[in-house]
Amino acid sequence: MAGEIDEVRDFFKGSEIQTVPLDDFEAKHKRRKHSDSDSELPEGYSSMDSDEIAETRALAKKMLRKKFRTEAIDASFSRNAFTEAEKDLPTWFVEDEAKHHVPNINLTKEEVDEEKRLLREWNARPSKKVMEAKAKKKMRLAKAMNKIKNKA
Repeated sequence: MAGEIDEVRDFFKGSEIQTVPLDDFEAKHKRRKHSDSDSELPEGYSSMDSDEIAETRALAKKMLRKKFRTEAIDASFSRNAFTEAEKDLPTWFVEDEAKHHVPNINLTKEEVDEEKRLLREWNARPSKKVMEAKAKKKMRLAKAMNKIKNKA
């Protein structure tokens, strides 16, 4: 047993242990902290606000129709559809492209407002568990009232 410990000490004798500053480690492995508002949203919507969610839902409803879907896909193809490496392009060109190369999505304000209204209605509804609890309470109360009536 003592011989094995001596062998391990001899193995590590010539090598030095490197220490890494804690600041460097934290900078490399920094994790994004979630705010309270992010935890209320479903998994895929963590970075969206209600306006973006409403737009996404309205667009998804329109994409269910084959005619709109094919028109949107056809409109997405153009001679500018490919992307070049941004490092090869001048910065003024990249900034100008980002400003003016915005996809044209045919959504009206009324469609988005309708989705916002539907989302507000959905969020205003009580949860299923709350509804079940209220129904059980009402049934218990009715049962107790029937007992009292039968005694009287």
